[in-house]
Amino acid sequence: MRADRYDELLELRPLNVRMALPGSRCAMISGRDIAAEAGESGKLVLLNFGANWCPDCRAFARATADPELAAIIADRFVTAKIDVGNWDRNPDVVDEWDNPIGEGIPALVVASPDGERLFATQRGQVSSASRMSRDDLAEFFRLLAEVADSAQVADAGR
Repeated sequence: MRADRYDELLELRPLNVRMALPGSRCAMISGRDIAAEAGESGKLVLLNFGANWCPDCRAFARATADPELAAIIADRFVTAKIDVGNWDRNPDVVDEWDNPIGEGIPALVVASPDGERLFATQRGQVSSASRMSRDDLAEFFRLLAEVADSAQVADAGR
């Protein structure tokens, strides 16, 4: 993967991309910001595709504010939200990440700082977040953390 992948995907387009780390204020960010923060912190990128009208996206946001889940996420990921609107915002970014929203939103992509996709919710794993228990979501994020940990170990060996 090319190191400028996020610049191409995010920074060069007018996107509605917002920081989504627990406790942070929402602010427009660029692809360069995402890659730089991930690279400097040794974390992976977690892209959260969703929309404010979506009940499952709102339930997912509430669940990820839980202290245990927020800690798992903050320890391993730089997180950004990609607003898909009413399926009409940022379609090029959705397509570039192989349409993770095809089975519903919210949808997640885990990527390395240089833009290599490591995981995506291609089967709608969290698109029913409003019906998932806190334990279900905690287990999902524990599995994502394992993806992050194994990717970081692989990077350290390079």
